[in-house]
Amino acid sequence: MKRLGIDAEARFLFALKFATVAVEGRRPMDLCTLTDTVVRHWPFNAEHYPILRHLPAEEHAHFSLGHILDHQIKACGKLAEVVEPLAHGAPIDDFRLHLATRNFLANTLRLAAVAGITPDELAAEMSVWAREVRTT
Repeated sequence: MKRLGIDAEARFLFALKFATVAVEGRRPMDLCTLTDTVVRHWPFNAEHYPILRHLPAEEHAHFSLGHILDHQIKACGKLAEVVEPLAHGAPIDDFRLHLATRNFLANTLRLAAVAGITPDELAAEMSVWAREVRTT
């Protein structure tokens, strides 16, 4: 079975090598664990972003949202670097495609956390999205 020109064995080997898994039992992370992992590894504090020392507390979320947007824009550029060569007959770069996808997910989860959207609320929104898409 092929998808995007990637055969099943190659997809399996890639997933085996690069999949995000929980340390305990090597099981895939659920949405709550993924969100906690992203928030823990991407803190918005003055240690990591010294500018926050100079901003009023009410502007910290604004800074964080803008910074997440910057990262999402970077991820778009990296995805474009993967996809654009396909129009010229180049093979897809599976590794970079997976990295871009991972970064999109991390950015989205961090955005949700800064916006105060819990993983359960995000999952519920995805259910709403699925119903809306199905009806259009």
